Amino acid sequence: MHEDYADFALKHLLGKNVEYAEVRLEETKETVFSLKNGILDASGFEETKGIGVRYVYKNTLGFFDFNVFDKEKIKKLVEQSLKLTGNSAVIGEKVKLSNEEVHKADYKVKQKISIDESPDYKLKLLRELDETIKKLDSRILHLSDSLVKKYFINSEGSRIIAEVPRVNTYYVLTINENGKSIQRYSQHGYAGGYECWKKWNLVEELPKEVSALRDNLLKGVKIKPGKMDVITGSEVTGIAVHESCGHPYEADRIFGREGAQAGESFVKKDDIGKRIGSDCVTIADDPTVENGFGFYLYDDEGVKARRKILMK
Repeated sequence: MHEDYADFALKHLLGKNVEYAEVRLEETKETVFSLKNGILDASGFEETKGIGVRYVYKNTLGFFDFNVFDKEKIKKLVEQSLKLTGNSAVIGEKVKLSNEEVHKADYKVKQKISIDESPDYKLKLLRELDETIKKLDSRILHLSDSLVKKYFINSEGSRIIAEVPRVNTYYVLTINENGKSIQRYSQHGYAGGYECWKKWNLVEELPKEVSALRDNLLKGVKIKPGKMDVITGSEVTGIAVHESCGHPYEADRIFGREGAQAGESFVKKDDIGKRIGSDCVTIADDPTVENGFGFYLYDDEGVKARRKILMK
């Protein structure tokens, strides 16, 4: 990684009388494969790296980023950004950041089967899976993996190094029979290596899904309209919670800062303690779940991750 450039950016910025500064370096390596009806439809190999810098100057929040690792250019970026931030400062207004603990950490998510395995290995997994449902006229199988390395430092002394590999697969299955059609989409994600493939056991599970889809299509009976109790599976519950309780609890939405881009929220900043839902429901957001697809131990602002209760 390019930690020396991150260190240089922080040191140079601190010499400019900023009140606070943080630097985040991220490097990502990714591979992608997609089969469409048994044929390799797409593949991709990508490596990206860059540094983002955030600081407080004249009571105003400033930011710049770069992916050209040249110390003279970094100096120029600092000067340009400070000038812009200083000119946009508003008298009487002051940026206030939360008080957070200083952390020093270096962690990696372990892999039993490395995501650095060859493209042939990954394509073999997909082709073996496709072979189990090859009688379907329409099927899309996608497999991707990534290795994300992060280095975070700030003016208060935090220094966090993280390395998280992830594997992601999804599939789209379509059945057309007797003038009817039905489709199935599902996704699996894992923080770790390709040992997840054995855990998911898709080679056995996917044919079962195809059989269930066909039974649903040909034997399914419509229910009568009316009010009734409904039992939902984990996928339906998950997407409902994600959309209706996950996004609305994002602070930038609550404060209206994403209003023009992604929408606002029914949750207001003074709603803590207010009854808004059923007393049967507790919803928690927890990025520390081992091998969860969204796993991390420290976020991109150097804050230690924890289980957070959204609704109780």
